[in-house]
Amino acid sequence: MIKANILDLPADAIVNPANEGCLSGGGLDGQITAAGGEALLEARENIPQIRLGIRCPVGESRITRAGDLKYLEQNTGDNVNFKYVFHT
Repeated sequence: MIKANILDLPADAIVNPANEGCLSGGGLDGQITAAGGEALLEARENIPQIRLGIRCPVGESRITRAGDLKYLEQNTGDNVNFKYVFHT
């Protein structure tokens, strides 16, 4: 177990605690949305609605590209893009 900002951890994907609308919320979801930029927002908007305003029902997940979401690679100091975001 480690104590860290999830946006600073090296990984191919990140899990986003999204709301059912899967567009933007507060807390960590808001931080992920802001860091992912327009490309992540566009990817989230392109998730099909299964009911009006519902893209990701409780208990399910949706996967999008990560947009501009990056982490700092500790060994090289390079900014590296996450590949995917799992919205759940």
